[in-house]
Amino acid sequence: MGRFRLLFGISCFLGLQALGAESEMPKEKLPRAFETVIGDRWSKASAFETQGYDQKGRLLSGKGSTKTELETLPSVPTQNFRQLFSKTPGLLTSEVANESFASISYRGLGDPHEGFNILMLQDGIPISPDMYGYPANYYIPSTDSLSATEFVRGGASLLYGPQPGGALNYVTRKPRLDQGIKSRLSLRGGSKNFLSASGEITGSVGDTAVLGSIQNRSSDGFRSGNSDFSVTNVSIKTATRINDKTQVSLDGGYNQGRFAEAGGVALSPAAGLVALDDPYRNSLSFDHLDIERSYGVLGVTHEMSSRSFLAIKLFGSVTERNSYRQNLGTATQFGGIPNADANTIQKQSFRQLGLDARYQLDSEILGGKNTWTAGILGYAVDSPFVQELGETAKASSGATQKDIDRKTRVLSLFTESRFSWGGFSITPGVRLENIYQSIAELKNVGATVPLRSDKNFVMKPLFGGGVEYRIDTSNTTYLNVSQGYKPVTFQDAIPLRVGDGISEDIRAANTVSSEVGVRGQGSDWWSYDSSAFYITYDNQFGRVGSVIQNTGGARHFGLNGAFEMDLSTLIDRSVGSALHKDIGAFHLFGNVQALNAQFDQGPLRGNRPQYAPSYLVRSGVTYYPVPSTKFMLLNTFVSRHFGDDGNSGNFVIPAYRVWDLTAEVEVFQDQLSVVGGIYNLFNNFYWSRVRSNGIEPANPRNFYVGLTGRI
Repeated sequence: MGRFRLLFGISCFLGLQALGAESEMPKEKLPRAFETVIGDRWSKASAFETQGYDQKGRLLSGKGSTKTELETLPSVPTQNFRQLFSKTPGLLTSEVANESFASISYRGLGDPHEGFNILMLQDGIPISPDMYGYPANYYIPSTDSLSATEFVRGGASLLYGPQPGGALNYVTRKPRLDQGIKSRLSLRGGSKNFLSASGEITGSVGDTAVLGSIQNRSSDGFRSGNSDFSVTNVSIKTATRINDKTQVSLDGGYNQGRFAEAGGVALSPAAGLVALDDPYRNSLSFDHLDIERSYGVLGVTHEMSSRSFLAIKLFGSVTERNSYRQNLGTATQFGGIPNADANTIQKQSFRQLGLDARYQLDSEILGGKNTWTAGILGYAVDSPFVQELGETAKASSGATQKDIDRKTRVLSLFTESRFSWGGFSITPGVRLENIYQSIAELKNVGATVPLRSDKNFVMKPLFGGGVEYRIDTSNTTYLNVSQGYKPVTFQDAIPLRVGDGISEDIRAANTVSSEVGVRGQGSDWWSYDSSAFYITYDNQFGRVGSVIQNTGGARHFGLNGAFEMDLSTLIDRSVGSALHKDIGAFHLFGNVQALNAQFDQGPLRGNRPQYAPSYLVRSGVTYYPVPSTKFMLLNTFVSRHFGDDGNSGNFVIPAYRVWDLTAEVEVFQDQLSVVGGIYNLFNNFYWSRVRSNGIEPANPRNFYVGLTGRI
């Protein structure tokens, strides 16, 4: 373990050394990822931005945030979050082999299952079926459509909403008004009959630009059976310039997927259990999950004056989530092989409508500059739920057992203001959440208690603030203290998963997150981000065996560090060579999170919260022979942790290390590239996910190869 402490120490040391670093960047420009020249073309040397980068209507200065430009990474053809978040410290992936949903958490703040504790967005718009009542994340934009990922830590609740684990924003490519018709086609194949095909075409006519894309990917999966999946994503975006001050955009998309579920395995041989001597055997033969989602976003941006700006987005979506799962029968739940000749069918529908309006005004006040933002979020979801009992293990319909009506209505008001005097700024903010939720059982066959119903209205203020000091034009230090909030979700009120129990007195959770850090560029050949954090999480939701409950209050504190170095430029500076021009650029990168998390209140006092490893380390090297050719070797290390708050023996997740090697080689400049990669290079057996039905082993060594053509 000493080597990981050493790595973390190095990254923090580099951050502290930057306090005296000088830069040649213009004073009016916030530091961004540094660039280096290779020949007569440009290549970003760092794949991440570590600075608080303000956007219109959204103030990020004084907040912890990381932005990854995906053009600096080899292409990501699958939902391999290890690669996608390779430059984002602390973001933990509980790997889902069939790509059915995002299972991500941060700093041990809750179960990563379906990303319930992280607010996920696409271009600033929430993508979960119901961000308050059912914040699962089944839809993930095609990685081929992304230009960047943005992760905001403390203060995210003031920008977007109350989830405690931060906000993850997928930034997609936009149509451009200043370019002709262009197209791109990518074809890939790989292990277990993995196939992926994606196409994109974009262009502009007059004052209107259009971008359309489509992707389909499928695989048989690596389990012995019932692990196949198929996903299709279609989207179209338009942007129209009404005049020099006003632009209108219209985005729409459709996502459809079918995901077989192979089930969990048990730790040791026993009657009716799957043993680790056959770790990739499926325990489920008929279970699967079907997802279908359609969405649309109408946006208007208007420069009201040289100092004021208005952005309005009207968005809506329809999500259908249907699961088909064989009943256990006499089998043991953990790792057992169901034997009942019946199944449970859950059909959930979510009809969502929202309005996000943001206003920004720049002014001068008290001898300094002020940027004031204010906004409103109107949000409504109707989500009927029906549970049926099928007469066979693979039935597609059955007799209705449960019928539940669920509604969410939200009106959020929020404002932040950044006051700056030279290099010093403060950014106080407040968000007022007005949340109305109702849930009513209309039918419950076999219930031993009367049909349940509940209506709940909460007016929850959230406060926060950031302080930032620009040490010089390339380096800043910041402090942020912000509140977060997690309302009781629908599945916390009435249990839905077979075998799960719900505590009757479960209550909403609250967080206070504090972070202090220093970030920027030490020179033109390396950048860094180092911070320390302390989080209180009261009434935390968690799982003890199969029971979901408030598991008490916990304290999460630790250190983050990230760096990236352009080794070729360093050598050039040291010996006066022209290594970049001769052989290209080598970039060494690494990030680490050291975390201490423990319950200090409640029945689990002294336990470690679930999915809270002491160390999460990513490191690697990227080689750019020329700017559009990239080779990346990535190492991911996660220390031992637990998959439940009860720290049960069955839920131990041993430490694991995974290596990934990926490449994107340009054959004809701006026209044809060859892509390929080997994930889990050394074929390690490990797991990063444990559920009540057993351990879900992670993908063994697998590969992909393909072509990307551009016209």
